[in-house]
Amino acid sequence: AEFIMGNFDSKDLEALKSHQSKTDQLIVQLGQISLQKYQLEESEQNLRQEMLKIREEEQKIASNFTSKYGKGTLDLTSGTFTPQD
Repeated sequence: AEFIMGNFDSKDLEALKSHQSKTDQLIVQLGQISLQKYQLEESEQNLRQEMLKIREEEQKIASNFTSKYGKGTLDLTSGTFTPQD
């Protein structure tokens, strides 16, 4: 049996519409959060890959310095190299 719209109290109908609207808004917000999470995860993955590249470069630089100057420590601020005994 179908109900004709006139059989429902308009306040009840508005309450249902309001509830549906709130539900729809929450679904949209959850979708936006999911998209933001995906974008953040993608950014994080890109930064991790960049960090790996930087570490590889650091190892190459350290290896080149060791070949050129020997083992020791370098104070980047003063530029002073202290050879290792």
